[in-house]
Amino acid sequence: MLRSRFARPADRDFCGLPVRDTFGRFFSHGEMKHMSELQSWLSTQHHGLRTYKSLKQKLIGRASADPEHAALYRLLASMIEPYIDSFDEEPLPVDVADEVFARVLDIVRYAEDSVSRGAADQIQALNKVAAVELI
Repeated sequence: MLRSRFARPADRDFCGLPVRDTFGRFFSHGEMKHMSELQSWLSTQHHGLRTYKSLKQKLIGRASADPEHAALYRLLASMIEPYIDSFDEEPLPVDVADEVFARVLDIVRYAEDSVSRGAADQIQALNKVAAVELI
């Protein structure tokens, strides 16, 4: 990560707040790193219900810790909540688990990719994530 001469990340202002770049992107380079970590973590997890519960907790935690990007995290968390609720206390069919896991991984990857685009594309990505129904 680039650093300014004052030892701050180059994508932060003097108060430590994210700086919007010249393309009008909402997300900082630090946000891209967090999303990349999220997708990387998810890709190594089992397809079971515990993964989704952990993912939801991670997303809610990030929404609280990073209010500038809370909408993205909250939308992703709300996307998986009905899936968790529908299979809590019930067996999860393997074919359903595999199919949903692949979709969630694609959606997280899509969200990750959207952070490097312009503002209009990021809003479109937020709208697409908001429209996803896993079940």
